[in-house]
Amino acid sequence: MSASRDWHIWLLVLVTLFSAMLLIRPGIKYGVDIAGGSRITLRLEASHVTIKIEDLSKLDNLVRTLEDNLLSTVKVVAYNENVKQITLEVGRAVTEDMISGIIDNLGQLVGLEENKVSDETRDEIMHILQARVDPYGTIGAQFKPLGMNFILFEISGIEPERAKELLGRQGMLEAFVDNTLVLRGGDILRVGLIRIELEAGGYKYHVPFEISEDGARRFAQASVGKAGHCLAIYLDRPDDAVLIFNRQLLGELEAFTYDENLRVFIHRTGGFPVMVPAAAVTPGSLEVEVLEFLQKQRESAIRAIFLGEEKDFSPVIVDKIRELFSIVESIPRPADQIADEWVRRACGLESWPQIQADIAGKAVTNVEITGVRSSRDDAERDARDLQILLSQRLPVKISFEGETAIEPRLGAEIKGEAMRAAVGAIVGIWAMLYIRYRRLRIAVAIVGTMLCEVIITLGLASAIRWTIGLPEIGGLIAVIGSGVDHQIVITDEILRGVAPQAKKVSIRGRIGRAFSVIFAAAATTIAAMVCLASLGFGVMRGFALVTIIGVLSAVLVTRPAYARLISASLAKELSEG
Repeated sequence: MSASRDWHIWLLVLVTLFSAMLLIRPGIKYGVDIAGGSRITLRLEASHVTIKIEDLSKLDNLVRTLEDNLLSTVKVVAYNENVKQITLEVGRAVTEDMISGIIDNLGQLVGLEENKVSDETRDEIMHILQARVDPYGTIGAQFKPLGMNFILFEISGIEPERAKELLGRQGMLEAFVDNTLVLRGGDILRVGLIRIELEAGGYKYHVPFEISEDGARRFAQASVGKAGHCLAIYLDRPDDAVLIFNRQLLGELEAFTYDENLRVFIHRTGGFPVMVPAAAVTPGSLEVEVLEFLQKQRESAIRAIFLGEEKDFSPVIVDKIRELFSIVESIPRPADQIADEWVRRACGLESWPQIQADIAGKAVTNVEITGVRSSRDDAERDARDLQILLSQRLPVKISFEGETAIEPRLGAEIKGEAMRAAVGAIVGIWAMLYIRYRRLRIAVAIVGTMLCEVIITLGLASAIRWTIGLPEIGGLIAVIGSGVDHQIVITDEILRGVAPQAKKVSIRGRIGRAFSVIFAAAATTIAAMVCLASLGFGVMRGFALVTIIGVLSAVLVTRPAYARLISASLAKELSEG
């Protein structure tokens, strides 16, 4: 059969043309090293607390008491048996007064180190964040430790604002019945599949999750006789902060009212208080009652959060708030966001489903977060984010310290240099092949097939929006090198078959013998790369996945086509000779 009628060759041509079209649209996405991107600095808000404890049997009770009161993870990082001192890592910023008031007679506070995180916790956080923004290693996200409690995040394949949505949230879940905490993040056993439904007013999403027996028991105790009440579900509630907002905001609110005595927002339809203290201020100066309230909040809160930018408040108020609180932050209001949504987001309030009569007072193990968005894409995005956050909770709080643009490390001229290097490599490979075989057709066929492999691999990367950086380029080079080796194996076997002194083995048989070697080598390579992709982190995963895709496409498409092409070419050469 002639080469022009072989379906293997036509398949190679069609796949190559289709891949070439993908390179034009949507095109290749380049990584930070080549195209530059954004750098986000993250601060880990953890503390190391050293406590003297005479009786180690009280340790579990001590850790549980701290977790229940601080609503944060607490773990043991060191123990000095000689002086009976234990060091605990608390996943949030705390003060000595807060710790002393909580541990009471369980131990004696010896020391507090703020902004300190263990290496194990920092590595765990980088792994979780990597899984959030780049679970398959396809967009080139890079995380690097910076000092004791900072992480550098570099990205070019995702918008910085989108990355902040996933990176800046701890994933700490809480659920309240009235003022009673019934569920915490540690009660989540499994997060289910999201569900999107069309209803009047938009698209409603459901994020189901399964809770522990202890959580179900607390829900049963708190919901007795509470049919019709709301289960207020929070995610990343600012439990260590007090909100500061201008009183004029109250005139814009429809879903919330404000209780001047309790100084909290009240949900109108649900009737439940929002579990975040909030102080309404008037322009000019702080009222005496508000100042007394804020001073009292310092016992449990270390942060003050302005709803709006600081310039929206008088300098007198801003200066006084900075005197009272060591950490002062702002939550600007997006231009297209209504006041109710702004307040809800600031408080971390996610959902408030009503407790049905058939489950009130019962140990329910299945709960879900719901929400409504105007478009299906927004609903699916928010539901997916919630699913990720609930599944991949962070052990400590994090905050953003800054964002800067980063220039390409390799310079803007890298593409031109890479093109010149590629042309030089192709010419060099062609020359070596021609010297080896002394046949122009063989050298052209091998180089042509090699170029097809490159186009197919890059086309697949473009189709799935894979970011190409230095690791991926390394994988592509590995694919090219193994491809040339395999084609030389096929060529040598076929040439032995057409030699005058060759044993009587058919060309098909010799191709089969060559492919037995090729398949074994490809299987070994793929197995090694699968292990590297499974165990690897960041750059190693990108290298492994590109190599796997390149080897698979080569074995399934380009190798069979090359075997048919070179067989037909040599047969024609012999017939002409």
